[in-house]
Amino acid sequence: MSDPESTAGTPDTAEALPDTATGAPAAEPEKPEPAAPVPHAGSRYAVLRLLALAAVGGFLYLVGMRGWLLAFSAVLISGVISLFLFMKQRNDAALNLERSVDGWRHRHEPTSAPPPLSTDG
Repeated sequence: MSDPESTAGTPDTAEALPDTATGAPAAEPEKPEPAAPVPHAGSRYAVLRLLALAAVGGFLYLVGMRGWLLAFSAVLISGVISLFLFMKQRNDAALNLERSVDGWRHRHEPTSAPPPLSTDG
């Protein structure tokens, strides 16, 4: 039987252990390559959400729901459905949006500091 105190300070993974031959810390694990952008992911996600809204709204209409209750229920139910069913499409759209915002920021960053304002008046 092992003593619980003897393993309290040991690392859980072999990656954290130093290299025994050189005494150097172990190399960091490589980060995975980012996924390639999916063209039109944002519009694809929006169309899928609208189709889900139309399908749920049509179903609720056939069941007999009308008016504001129909609209509110259709939006709420289709939102919950799309949260789970369209997870991959939502993540692709978010990734594309993040990349385009990063690209825009990179293009519009000032390349050098602006000149200091003169206090002479």
